Amino acid sequence: MMHSDFKSVNRADVYRGSELVGALERTDIGSVFRYDQRHIDKPGGISFRLPFARREFTAGGGSVPPFFAGLLPEGARLVAIKDAVKTSLDDQFTLLLAAGPDFVGDVSVVPDGQILADSPAQIDIERLASITFDDVWQKVVGERALAEKSIAGVHQKVSAQMMSMPIRGKLSAGEFILKLNPPDKPELVANEAFFLKFAKTCRIDAAQARVVFDSAGMSGLLVKRFDREVDPKTQQASKLHVEDACQFLDKYPASKYTVSFAEVLQGILEFATAPKAEVLKCLRLYAFSYLIANGDLHAKNISLITKPEGRIELSPAYDVLSTLPYGDNKMALKVEGRDDNIKSRDFIAMAGRIGVPSDAVRLMLKKLTDQVAKNLYTYDSLPFTAKQRTHLRETTEKRLRDLGE
Repeated sequence: MMHSDFKSVNRADVYRGSELVGALERTDIGSVFRYDQRHIDKPGGISFRLPFARREFTAGGGSVPPFFAGLLPEGARLVAIKDAVKTSLDDQFTLLLAAGPDFVGDVSVVPDGQILADSPAQIDIERLASITFDDVWQKVVGERALAEKSIAGVHQKVSAQMMSMPIRGKLSAGEFILKLNPPDKPELVANEAFFLKFAKTCRIDAAQARVVFDSAGMSGLLVKRFDREVDPKTQQASKLHVEDACQFLDKYPASKYTVSFAEVLQGILEFATAPKAEVLKCLRLYAFSYLIANGDLHAKNISLITKPEGRIELSPAYDVLSTLPYGDNKMALKVEGRDDNIKSRDFIAMAGRIGVPSDAVRLMLKKLTDQVAKNLYTYDSLPFTAKQRTHLRETTEKRLRDLGE
């Protein structure tokens, strides 16, 4: 719940799961995170780049360490939170407290001494048609009407323009992200819903999602959270550890477009349980994004998830959509210096430098391009104009040839 005191809080407790592990404190120049003395001799840490053994991590410039900055939401929700607590976007400490504690993954941050508790279910998932999404937005974010949630004067990538918020459903419904259309792009929800389904058709593990409608007929995308697992017997949700590429590369969110795809693969190679297999999965996700002209596959849209048994692997794909209808045909992360006209040889060269066999890359690309080509007819149901659908189909066909060379 929003309140005006977050700016006066100078110390916060940090949890991994239900265990208190340390504290984050404001300093004159930024912040410092320190592990509790009980944990410093243990293996691991709250993130890949924050091991218990280092004990203390500092950040300057008014910021928090990169991992914590990566917990913050993006786009309209972050701006709504900023407005609600009357602070600036560079006051990351205050924003972290105001946005939490229900972040992606298993790390929570709460004001010093506050009990960590699950937020109550906001809505009955099965009765969405009896409410308005405007009411849900105000309940979760604590701000004004949806129509006011644009960010004036700031050019955003398409996926950041969607209004996303975590919600908890009643009983066994689970936990979800509800994504809403920005006022100027009423087809964005349908766009993402289509390509999440298309990804699964092409044998890519993707987040479960469905289009829902409120009592006013407004559409939303209800995405089941893959970082939460609900026990069917107890109805209790356990939190899974998730780090996006900015976090596991120890970079601030502002770097999400400036890192190279090769850097992302190096991070996966360093931390994944089966490194080369997960690198190959990430190459497939990138190739799929190239084929559908998803120009917003940036470093925060690629994540590693730690499964309950301890296995670290690429998370299901999320924020998957085509940005071509909005004038964006360039890839966010470059491959071999290219953000367009990428060939199969570029994937092979990049993968080869980190030890992934060229035959494995060729086979992956062959299977993927066959699946995409076989299902290209489904583009006819996309929520775009006939001209936009034709342009996208021609772009995909051209890129299928690129990856077949």
